[in-house]
Amino acid sequence: MPGAVPGPPSPRRLATAAVVVWAALAAGPAPLPACAAVRAAAGERAPGDAATANVAADFDAMARRLTESMSKDLGLSAIQIPEVERTNLAAARSMRDAALQWQAGDKASTQTLVQQAVKAFTTRENDLRAILTPDQQELFQQQRTVRGAEMQTRLMGLTLKLDEAQTAKVSRLNLDSARKMQGALAPARNPSATPAQKFQAMRAAESVQKEKDDGLHEVLDKDQWKAYAKQKEQMKEMLRESWQQRGGS
Repeated sequence: MPGAVPGPPSPRRLATAAVVVWAALAAGPAPLPACAAVRAAAGERAPGDAATANVAADFDAMARRLTESMSKDLGLSAIQIPEVERTNLAAARSMRDAALQWQAGDKASTQTLVQQAVKAFTTRENDLRAILTPDQQELFQQQRTVRGAEMQTRLMGLTLKLDEAQTAKVSRLNLDSARKMQGALAPARNPSATPAQKFQAMRAAESVQKEKDDGLHEVLDKDQWKAYAKQKEQMKEMLRESWQQRGGS
């Protein structure tokens, strides 16, 4: 209807936004309320080509900030820095293209969007494994666990409208769960892991997730819990895709 004022994003749009933003921010930190990727995923538009330019610039800037952070935290060599930057930019631009396509009105299924996110970051992880030394790789995994938990807290704060007390509790739950999840899945990441070991790792991961959900159930109100449950289904689908692409099936 011409002139109509768009209403707030539907729960499905927010859930899809959560997946897009999760994938984008998994590459590194970015202030969620100001991030053009969030605006694009939530369905907000700027006039003309401004929205496209803003989203593209945000993704590239995010990749470059990440490279700077990795260079400092991991002690990248002069040879490694340009290789890592190319890898980060490639992953960011893959998700940028997906976000812009989704924003432009080509509403592919959430499954397709999830597949694009998983492919981008699985490729990035494989490329980084070839660039980083074993010690750098181990440190990177540890840091990513913390960054991922922090990002998830920011995302939940935005989509679930957490108050200050809830945010503090959710932050502790997310970080504790992320560290336990890393330990639970570690055996399955071993290239020589058997199907039985991979299955046991997934069962252990399910136990960690249940423990986290029990904690969140006590923190969130009824409406927040319903919204979280819908978002979690999107995340589960992404994890399932990731597991299959990594040879976990």
